[in-house]
Amino acid sequence: MNSILKQVQHKLSLIFCLIPLLSYGQFQAKLIPKKGLFVNQGALQWAMGSEINFLNADRKHHEYYFTWWEQDADTTNPQQDILFIGSTNTAVQGTFSLLRSERKIKTELNCTWNKNTPGVCDLLYTRLWYPFFKNATWSDKQGNIIQQLERDFSDTVIIATTPFGVYRFSSSSPFSIKLDTTLHPQASAFSVRAQFIRFLDRSVTLAEKETINRTFSIELIEAPVLSAKKSYQVDQSALTFASSTWEPPAGKLLLLPKPTEWIFTGGFTNIPSTTNKPSDSAVRYFNEVANRYWKTEKHLQPAWRLNKDSLLAGEGYTLVIQDSIQIGYASAAGLQHAIETLGQLLEQKDQQLVLRNGFIKDAPQNNWRGIHMFTGPQSLALHQKMYQQVLQPLKINKVVLQCEQATWNSFPGIHNSISINRDDLKREFEYLQSKHIEPIPLMQSLGHMEWFFKPVEYRHLAINPSYPYTLNVTQKKGKRVMLTLWEEAVELLQPKTIHVGFDEIGMIGFHWPREKEIALFQQQLDRLYRFSKKRKLELMIWGDMGLAPGEAPDACNGINRERAAKIRSSIPKNTWIADWHYVGNPDPGAYSSNLQLWKNEGFRPIASPWYVPENIRGFTLAANQEKAGVLQTTWADFESSEMNMLKNIEQFGAYVLALDYAWSGRKELPAELPYHGVTEWTKRFYRQPLPISPRNGLSWKGKLEFENVTHPTGLSLPNQLSYSLGSIQKIEGIKINFLTTQILPEATPVAILTGWKEGRSVFTIPLLYGRDIRAELDKRPIYVAVLEKGEKEWYYFFNTTTGVDKIELQQIHPAAGIRLTELVLIQ
Repeated sequence: MNSILKQVQHKLSLIFCLIPLLSYGQFQAKLIPKKGLFVNQGALQWAMGSEINFLNADRKHHEYYFTWWEQDADTTNPQQDILFIGSTNTAVQGTFSLLRSERKIKTELNCTWNKNTPGVCDLLYTRLWYPFFKNATWSDKQGNIIQQLERDFSDTVIIATTPFGVYRFSSSSPFSIKLDTTLHPQASAFSVRAQFIRFLDRSVTLAEKETINRTFSIELIEAPVLSAKKSYQVDQSALTFASSTWEPPAGKLLLLPKPTEWIFTGGFTNIPSTTNKPSDSAVRYFNEVANRYWKTEKHLQPAWRLNKDSLLAGEGYTLVIQDSIQIGYASAAGLQHAIETLGQLLEQKDQQLVLRNGFIKDAPQNNWRGIHMFTGPQSLALHQKMYQQVLQPLKINKVVLQCEQATWNSFPGIHNSISINRDDLKREFEYLQSKHIEPIPLMQSLGHMEWFFKPVEYRHLAINPSYPYTLNVTQKKGKRVMLTLWEEAVELLQPKTIHVGFDEIGMIGFHWPREKEIALFQQQLDRLYRFSKKRKLELMIWGDMGLAPGEAPDACNGINRERAAKIRSSIPKNTWIADWHYVGNPDPGAYSSNLQLWKNEGFRPIASPWYVPENIRGFTLAANQEKAGVLQTTWADFESSEMNMLKNIEQFGAYVLALDYAWSGRKELPAELPYHGVTEWTKRFYRQPLPISPRNGLSWKGKLEFENVTHPTGLSLPNQLSYSLGSIQKIEGIKINFLTTQILPEATPVAILTGWKEGRSVFTIPLLYGRDIRAELDKRPIYVAVLEKGEKEWYYFFNTTTGVDKIELQQIHPAAGIRLTELVLIQ
């Protein structure tokens, strides 16, 4: 503690306050479907997942993929979790179970390989978060120290001695260890998330009909005895007045998509302001756009002239900025795009919002520019922020919303924890329609029906009730399922187009002859086509079932050319084909043949890439050349939430690339672009309205170190700071400079910042790893970083001035080891 006090640069009184502490003797574990084993010691989660995968003997085909295939779970016994693996009529059947006691957990795999040919099983017993075990001493069952885990260990027992406990790991069969770590992630390594020690038992050979049994246990041998937590107490005498605690940046965003023509003429045009609320709808929208980026005390009143020009492309526009603004446009969508462009170009100069003088002429190279994403219970607010902050400025005009798990009235049994409320879904559709963006509902309507079969009462409607995945549309009730849901969805949402899925229709649990897939495909698609035609709706499906190997770079689930052609012949002409291919090839030529095939046979293809930048570039430019649409797909779990966005951030940076390439047709390779997709997404999504003039405030600087139970010297450190201001101070924002001692999983809650006024909480801000704070060794910026400020400086501005008399920072992750060096109240 004395070493910390010596580093504090201002007067600091340290008062020891008792704070409740979770017992580190409390050993907790659970098995989660599709994720596996998770282990906690008190509040510290240090084991994160396990896997069991079964493959054919040549390892070319998965027969059971743990993180893809659904598992039923039995958690009725408080001491036991059971996951059910496969079924009697598929390649594998059995259980994966967890037995808990106070100081020991034990998992057991008991499965039978049902095939008449050999196979292999890969077991990942557990994944330990490496940074928490960085200070561990590893030894074998004889007590010999193991210096290098990967090189020196292959046995049934290993012991880890850590500051937060001593653990014995043991298995019924020898296992090995593999490190999957990136200890110093570089600035653009946004897809690097693994920091794991993996315990593996790979390539267990299986004869036909053989049963595999494996046990794995973790025993807590010794837990530390920890003293009660302490709190740092800072009073007003440690604060100093600071001028210019906030200096406004220029703050202009990079203009995206790249416009067709852009000429600077020199100088700036000021944007006048007024106290009068604007009555003109275009001026109101301009203020709405500007207020995403800047805090202004008055309403903006641009001096502009709007000219409707029928010679421009439908979504095209022109801008002439020279003392005033002239906007040319052909449609309401074109005018919206012009105003969004002006918003991106707004910058601060001498405490005034200005635009650089120049001329812009712009129009899209591709008229169908969309994204695909899921929904969730909180997705309405998240998506509206996405649209306003990022997607509308990038001039999107289509959104495919996968919404089968909504709270539909017709099948209440499917409602679950990730269901979007029907009313929220309707509001999202109405919002998009008001912004000249076509919303398209997607509900899987044949395969990928796990969502429908989660309730046991619906499983008799599956092709394989023992392993439900494909809807049995040969049954009378099975035929009605999706018609009923689509009737409800169309009545509620009033779409122009419906996406009915139809990808990978027999991928899991399909025990009928494979040729039966074709008949199911034909019958159900014909049924849904007649449904859509009657209601004058356009129809969209995924395209993989209609392609054979050699006809596209990947995703060819038609198996062979004859079969794929037969499937294509059953698709109604003029259907939209969301043609998904994810190979990372930047060459448009790699994707031209599949787009041409669909076009030549009378369909309307939509190039559908995923998150790999080279895939996006090549496929989107191919779509531009072939006059096909572009749909950027997202597979960031099945719930759309900010947490899942943060854990899969590269998939959202992909939106930026796809919409830029689709609109502008620019040709640079991804590495040659003047931006990175992820940082462009985060700086826009997390952009706060920034004050346009300097601010003074109160400042504290020093160095405080918080608890880190994974390091011997961090066990007894405080986990809270209480910052007493003496009297109520009116603040407009807060700035903090802090780091964690070590890398944590992305989106992990690290701390909570709370403001108090007269004993009442006036704001509470959760601080997440990656979004708000990072480790010193982690070179990636925090996502809320402000333009032209430090990449790890944290700023937060309130909508209105807030009065506080105390600020508290509570570290809630016991291994974060926050190092706080500055806290500033911006007034």
